[in-house]
Amino acid sequence: MANGISWKEFEAIVARLHKTFHKGGGTVRIDQHLDGMRTGRKRQIDISVETIVGGETLLMIIECKKWNRKADVNAVEAFAGVKRDVRAHIGIMVSTKGFTPAAYSLAEHENIRLYKYRDTLREDWPNGLETSVLMEVWELTPTTAYLVLKGGAREDIPTDEGLDFHDLSTGKDLALASLVRRIWESFPESDKREWSWLVEFDCTTPERPEIQRLGIGAKSIFIRGVRKGRLQFEGFVDEQRGHAKVNAWNMVFDGEMTPWPKEKPLPRSQTYSLAMHSVFVRTEDRKTEGMQQLIYKGILEIGVVTKRVVDVPIFTPLKSKE
Repeated sequence: MANGISWKEFEAIVARLHKTFHKGGGTVRIDQHLDGMRTGRKRQIDISVETIVGGETLLMIIECKKWNRKADVNAVEAFAGVKRDVRAHIGIMVSTKGFTPAAYSLAEHENIRLYKYRDTLREDWPNGLETSVLMEVWELTPTTAYLVLKGGAREDIPTDEGLDFHDLSTGKDLALASLVRRIWESFPESDKREWSWLVEFDCTTPERPEIQRLGIGAKSIFIRGVRKGRLQFEGFVDEQRGHAKVNAWNMVFDGEMTPWPKEKPLPRSQTYSLAMHSVFVRTEDRKTEGMQQLIYKGILEIGVVTKRVVDVPIFTPLKSKE
C-alpha cells in the first residue's frame, strides 16, 4: 500500500477507479451490507457495482485488502463464500501487496479476479517508467487587464491577485489566468501564433453593476523541447496475466528541457516515447500558475511485458502539423 493512505482512503480510491473503468454506467456503492441467501445474515461488502444488462441486474462485489503481506488462499476462500452467499456474478479482490500462487489458483476456479493496487507516485517505486518527452507548450503572459464601465470609462486592473470575474455568457466566476486560457482555447488554430493580442467581452460583478466589459491582453510564445522524465501511474495491476489498467498518469521531470527550435524539423519519433501538449498561463497568482494542465494523448492502458512495470515500453507518435 502506498505510505500515508488510510484504509478509508484506499476504499475510496478503488471505488473511484472502478467507477471510471465501468463505462456501462453501473451504480457504485461503498461499505454496503447485502443479505446472505445461504446464511440469512447481512454480509459487509467493501464496494459493490450493480449494472443492468439485457434487463438483468448483474452484481459485482469488490474486497480491499490493506495488508503488509500477500493475501493468501484463505482470504480468497473466505471471499468466495461471501460471493456465493450474496449471489454476486463477479468477484474482485484488490490487495496492496498482491497474492500468493495458491490464491491465484483458487481464484481462477471461483471466477474471482485478483488485482494489486499501485500508486507509483506515492510508493517508493524504483524510478517509474523512464522516458523522453517531446513537449509543445504555449506560454501565455497577460500584459494588460482593464474594466469598461457604463459610459465608456476605462479602469485599469494593476494585478490579478484575489480577483474573480463573472462571465455573463456562462454565469461562472473565473480567475484572470483561467480567462486568459479560455480565450486562447477559443481562438481558431490559424490565430494561435506568437503575437500580442487583446480581447474584450461582456463581464460584470454583483458588487459593481457599473462594470460592463472586461479587456484582457496577453503575449503568446511557443516553446518546444525534449525532456527526460519518469511516467508513474495509479491503477490496477494483474501480475499473473501481465496487464495494468491505468486510471491516471503523472509525469515527474528530471533536469532541464533541451530546446527544439520551431524552424528545425521535428525529432524522429525514436528519440521520444511521449508527446505532451499544454497551455501555461504565467500570472502573479502563483497557485493558478502551478496548475498547468498536461494533456496526454493515446495512453489509457498498458500491457505489462515483465513483472517490473518500469520496463514497459510506451510509444505515442506525434502527428506532423500542416
